[in-house]
Amino acid sequence: MTHKTLHYLTIVTVLIITFLNIRHCSGQIKTTGFIISASGGTASPINPDFRAGYSTGYQVHISGGYVLNTGIVIRVALEYDRFGSKINDSPNNNPLKLYSIKANGMIGNFCTCNQLHTFLYAGATLMFIDNGNANGPETSPEAGLDAGVGLYYKFGNHFALFGELEYNLNFGSGYLKSYIPLRIGTFLFL
Repeated sequence: MTHKTLHYLTIVTVLIITFLNIRHCSGQIKTTGFIISASGGTASPINPDFRAGYSTGYQVHISGGYVLNTGIVIRVALEYDRFGSKINDSPNNNPLKLYSIKANGMIGNFCTCNQLHTFLYAGATLMFIDNGNANGPETSPEAGLDAGVGLYYKFGNHFALFGELEYNLNFGSGYLKSYIPLRIGTFLFL
């Protein structure tokens, strides 16, 4: 089984579980209101050119959103990614830093039942790149897309632990095409 086939099977499995999960909790108390989260984890370059120049790094992610009903959330996120340089030239041996603003739509089950839930999300990204040049960071924003899958377990009505796997695609730089963050964190439902 190829790496690509495994990704597709994972996405299809999460889609099926998500929609079954929405049906399962449809009789629960509906939750609407604000949701905030904080998380962190690894970020891995996917594109061959990106992998050749930079190593796996880390990501910090904070977000806030609104639960429209038990199945839909709209959220805005701020992210910081840092990748180590594999280039040994002393002037170019700087880490790559990405600063992102994201807007996502999430589908899943956001009811009050205490159990394991799955969700999917997709959205747009506005990214600023700091590649450590002596001339300073790049300041023009670059557009991108992101999509991901996640799992969370809700404890009571307000707190949940979650994990997310995300795919990011950048339309700007020639060397930066895609990367995958894997993060864990907490949701707070207000």
